[in-house]
Amino acid sequence: MSLRIRWDARAVHRIVDAWPRESAKGLRDGFARIGQDYRRAMFDRFKAPISGPPFYANTSRDLLKTRSGGLRATVGFANARAAQPKDLRLVLFVGDGATKHYARIQEYGGVVTPKRSRFLTLPLPDNLTAAGVPRFPSARALFAQHPGRVWVERTASGFAVIKYRPEQPLYGKEILTLWGLKASVRLRPRLGFRATIEAERPARLKELRAALARTLQGVRAAAKGGAA
Repeated sequence: MSLRIRWDARAVHRIVDAWPRESAKGLRDGFARIGQDYRRAMFDRFKAPISGPPFYANTSRDLLKTRSGGLRATVGFANARAAQPKDLRLVLFVGDGATKHYARIQEYGGVVTPKRSRFLTLPLPDNLTAAGVPRFPSARALFAQHPGRVWVERTASGFAVIKYRPEQPLYGKEILTLWGLKASVRLRPRLGFRATIEAERPARLKELRAALARTLQGVRAAAKGGAA
């Protein structure tokens, strides 16, 4: 009984020479797929309709309600190009210069308080378009523009609200309840940035290993072809 091993030195050298470059490319492609999957998973969290108790909108459900769409638009990833695997970087992010403070409190939770007045003005359904954008952005401006037609009233539940009586019925109503007044609002952690990444981690690591395996197969096949 005998065992004969043939060592193709030229093919091995080709594999060794090509591996850093090709493995970097394979990992970069894998990183791109991970980034796309992360962005898709985060987008799925921004699908809740604008509904529910007016004073607790955006605070009590797992899915996020999109109003302006500003935070959702910042969800993305950056996949650095590199010639060596050790230089590869994948950055997943949400929030930019204009929305980072909002992203932070949505992710970690906290208490929101007014900066220049006694109360927060929370837009109520009468003050929201179908897309969730306030029809009247500023309560202060509405008071100034329509004196005598805007006032504060307490509901049967004890909440303070701002009402408006337009000169003509508006949106099918003679009186609109536009804002709720609260001294503060506590937001629970609900953006799910870190949780989304952690939930995706096992599948994504498996995908990276598969990408490396495909790359190695390609390099070996190319080396054998060159040797022939």
